[in-house]
Amino acid sequence: MTVLYVVTVEVDPAAAHRWNAWHSDVHVPEVLREPGFVGCRKLRDVQPAPDGWERYVVMFEMTSLEAFRRYDGS
Repeated sequence: MTVLYVVTVEVDPAAAHRWNAWHSDVHVPEVLREPGFVGCRKLRDVQPAPDGWERYVVMFEMTSLEAFRRYDGS
């Protein structure tokens, strides 16, 4: 069974460009090298967070719940 690991991130608009570059070029590739990860999709929410920060939803596709538990340490 494939599982979806979903992370919501809020980013200061002043730092969003730098954060997106780091996230896309460094963090996501590192995570995808972990056992059990097979894909990632990042979406920007059309509504900002209540404080005006940009909100992103990051969805990692994983091979199994067991793979997520190993990654998460739970």
